[in-house]
Amino acid sequence: MTQKEKEEAEAMFCYLIGDEETSRDEIINRFSRNSQHYERVMAAMNNNCARMTAQTTAELFPSNRNDVYILDVAAGTGLCAEQLYSHGFRKMDALEPSKQMLDEARKKDLYGRYIVDVLGENTLQIGNDTYDAVTISGMSTMVLKKLPVNAMEQLIRIVKRGKCMTAIISLVVMVRIRIGLLEPCYV
Repeated sequence: MTQKEKEEAEAMFCYLIGDEETSRDEIINRFSRNSQHYERVMAAMNNNCARMTAQTTAELFPSNRNDVYILDVAAGTGLCAEQLYSHGFRKMDALEPSKQMLDEARKKDLYGRYIVDVLGENTLQIGNDTYDAVTISGMSTMVLKKLPVNAMEQLIRIVKRGKCMTAIISLVVMVRIRIGLLEPCYV
């Protein structure tokens, strides 16, 4: 890959995630319009978030991975699901606000359910204590900063007590365990 191609990929990524002034809806529209190019952009940037998320999740679930039920939040084109699958995880659902991104993910046939919904003030149409784990791979800090507190409360609600949420955000790995209160610990 040439230096120019890397610079173009970085520019595209910055465009996709927006800035402080970019609305959530505009960010979703940008990803939707560029869904067919997303994986090429991520590869050009040597983005390892999906691999790191899957590795961390595998460490948290060292056995019986085919029975662990995972919700992949901001699932995009399924990059994280591919990595999770390589670690033996088989029961995965996708939550993604962009139908076009999920259309790309469907081609891989790794998720049981493809849920088009926005993580925000709304109540997710997912039952309490449904998942053993929630993964968030590579969600940009720009997008994360725009999420209301209720978004995280929704994720906590749908994870079974004593189970976990694994998030790789930028280069910081955050593992949160739901045992009464949510407390972050950095790995």
